[in-house]
Amino acid sequence: MSEARRRAAAFYGVRAASQFGQSLALAGLFVLAGTSAHMAWGLSSVFVGMMAGAILCGLPGGALADHLGPARALVVGALLRLGAIVTALAVVPQPHFVMAASFAYSAASQLFSPAELALVAAIHPERAARAHGFLVAAQYACHGLGAALAPVLFFLWGPSAAILAAAAVYAAVVPLALFLAREVERTGNGYRVPPRTAFALRHVADFFVRRKPAGQAALALVFNDLATKCLMVAAPVYLHQELGLGRAELALLAAPAAAGIAAGSFWAMRFARGSAAVSAARAAVAGATVGLVALAGLSDGLAAASAAAPGALGLLADPHAVRLAVAVPVALLLGAAFGTAPIAGRAALTELTPRTLQARAFAAQSSLSDLVVLAPLVGAGVGVETVGARLAFAMVAGLGLALLLSFEGARLRRWAAAVLFEDGPLGERLA
Repeated sequence: MSEARRRAAAFYGVRAASQFGQSLALAGLFVLAGTSAHMAWGLSSVFVGMMAGAILCGLPGGALADHLGPARALVVGALLRLGAIVTALAVVPQPHFVMAASFAYSAASQLFSPAELALVAAIHPERAARAHGFLVAAQYACHGLGAALAPVLFFLWGPSAAILAAAAVYAAVVPLALFLAREVERTGNGYRVPPRTAFALRHVADFFVRRKPAGQAALALVFNDLATKCLMVAAPVYLHQELGLGRAELALLAAPAAAGIAAGSFWAMRFARGSAAVSAARAAVAGATVGLVALAGLSDGLAAASAAAPGALGLLADPHAVRLAVAVPVALLLGAAFGTAPIAGRAALTELTPRTLQARAFAAQSSLSDLVVLAPLVGAGVGVETVGARLAFAMVAGLGLALLLSFEGARLRRWAAAVLFEDGPLGERLA
């Protein structure tokens, strides 16, 4: 095996094992909280601890990762995650401290995660989209494996079994990360940023303002997170209660959604390079916005049209057919958008961001996502309970439209100037 292949195998091995261990650790914490005397408080405390760690430690974690260098930061982050998991084992007899355990793990992740993403530039600088595609695939596959295994461990050996298994996994992640760090340093791809520069976060803001394509890629990733969380909250209520879809129909929608995710991911891995990566991220925002608009009102429009002119829409005169006519293509479109955005957006950041700013750039994007998503996520839940899911879809679609207009602001200003101030008939100026 060549040295490059060995480094790549170690890199993706760290990703797969860390995601598997994380899934086990979080499942263990949720089981611990859910089996306590105060189940509702316990489950909420896990979420609060995770979000608090992400918001408070996100930017400092990225700065520390650039100061240490992403290879070293990956090792330190793995050690901190292992320490947090071992500490969680001590919490098992005392579920009231589960919030502290989840906060500690989340805080450690704010060093590990940006370092991991920053290493793409060192491992696969010419194939960033493919590398990020493999990272996303490993994330979902290994999270699913951990989520499936955790209940079995709980049934066989009790609430601490999943956390103990996570500790064992991270005990293997640490030496693998150490090997990867040595390989990266040996090839001269490592770096360290002086602390005064690394922790001066104005450099990150200046970069995103100055390099507009990078800023657009970061905002596309933020919107993708927001739209995904909105659908997680509102889609079940909308599809079941408002559209009246049964279990068989909901299962049927999984097929076009999965096909869209696969197609979007494959396309992004193959073609999202350079300026095409930024264009793909913008297109994903447009696709998600159109899908949310369709969910918010298109089914009502089709139903009204079929009521006003019975038979004019053919098979769509049947309300059941109307619901599926909206849900199936929208599931395909949203799947394609959500499959494209994370790969194309991260590939654009990897290619556009200077090597010594990589970890801070990814940390800033992640922190902004956490801040932007938190309040609307709560608001979406309240909105769904009070006035229905369509309000949540419409609000997020409105944000997507505003984002697209900001992306095309310069082009729209040039177009407006051409229309208003150039000589000649209006038709010629619009041509």
